[in-house]
Amino acid sequence: MFNKPRLNQAIVLNKKHLNIEDIEVTFELVNPSEFNFNAGQFITLKITDTAYRAYSISSPANNNKQIEIIVSAGHEGVGSNYIKNLRIGDSVTFIGPSGRF
Repeated sequence: MFNKPRLNQAIVLNKKHLNIEDIEVTFELVNPSEFNFNAGQFITLKITDTAYRAYSISSPANNNKQIEIIVSAGHEGVGSNYIKNLRIGDSVTFIGPSGRF
């Protein structure tokens, strides 16, 4: 039997367009003491009740209060549209950190 993945919460702290396609999103973790990650790991954002998308963590591993992701959102996919529509102060749910580099 598999363990159910633990869902984490974060708040959109900053959102910056790096160019016409790429967006950097900074999240403030709701429970930072429960979130530790290593370089090369990723989070999986809950987009809808049935859709999840994985994004590499781009922030330094020594900051456990915030995480950043960079998303190539130059198309009309479910994940891209979700990221494009996020606003500062929005709450997000995610699984992670996951993976090993």
